[in-house]
Order: sequence, then C-alpha cells, then structure tokens
Amino acid sequence: MQQYHTVTKIAPNGLPVLDKLPFQEGEVVEVTIESKNGKKIKRTFPYRGKKPFKYIDPFEPAMPAEEWDVMKDDPA
Repeated sequence: MQQYHTVTKIAPNGLPVLDKLPFQEGEVVEVTIESKNGKKIKRTFPYRGKKPFKYIDPFEPAMPAEEWDVMKDDPA
C-alpha cells in the first residue's frame, strides 16, 4: 500500500484542495482528515430541541381541485 502525506486548506466551498496526487485516475484511496489547529469539531444539529413538525391534514390535497391548472386540460 502506497502512502502519501500532504497538508492543505479547506476551500470556501468546504472541500479540501488536493492537487497533483501520485495516484492513477479511478484508483481507490482511503482519506483521513485531521485538523492541525487543535480545535475540536463542533457537530451541529439545527433541529435538536425544537418542537416536532405537525401535519394537520397530511392526506388532504395541497390546494382545491379547481385551482389545479394541469387538470383543466385533462382529456380524461
């Protein structure tokens, strides 16, 4: 197993930038990412502790049948 070590930065889109790797296209590799600044990664769960969603009439139509433009031209 060939190993390769490099240090890089995370781009603004959240992806690591890895250029000129010594591997062939399509080769399966294992990736481990470790922070070098010593800070712990905070996992966020935005809906934790919030009230659960409630559906009042989940099986009712989203809008009245007369408002469905698609059905106006239906030949059936």
